[in-house]
Amino acid sequence: MINKNLFNKRKPYIQRLFFLFFFIFIIIVILIYFFLIHKNYFFSIPQNLNVFYVIPEDKESETIDNQEKKILHLTYTNKDNITLTNDSNLAYSIQLFTSDDYKFINNYRSKLININDSIFLSEDLYVVILNYELISEYLLLFKNFSTRKNALEYCEKYSYYLEKCIIVNVKNLD
Repeated sequence: MINKNLFNKRKPYIQRLFFLFFFIFIIIVILIYFFLIHKNYFFSIPQNLNVFYVIPEDKESETIDNQEKKILHLTYTNKDNITLTNDSNLAYSIQLFTSDDYKFINNYRSKLININDSIFLSEDLYVVILNYELISEYLLLFKNFSTRKNALEYCEKYSYYLEKCIIVNVKNLD
């Protein structure tokens, strides 16, 4: 018969405690190394000692290039070719289209008038201008209503051609 140990001899308690403290000490040393001693930068940006710009000493002899460029007026249109509606009776209207380019407004207006079975008549379409400090916005408006309520009621009944009905108070555009 084979001799078997039924009861294993346990390691002493002090020896297990020593391994536990040793393991914790190793973890603490590793953490201290990575967080305090080892300073690993993801990237470093060197200090720039070069000159960013130069102010010329003799400014009178230099010419400034590209003065004819108009950055803020890339869609500039000649104001003489624009026909705007100056109807003093125009109160509330439905906004169909808006753009800062008059050509787009004019093309859209002619496209609406020339559609077969169109509900848009040329006398019901108005082009007005909304002036900002830097740019002008052109609005294509449909029909004239005396009150906002009438315009909203018309929108609710017949606005299948619009996603969202916007009512414009034309008298407050100036």
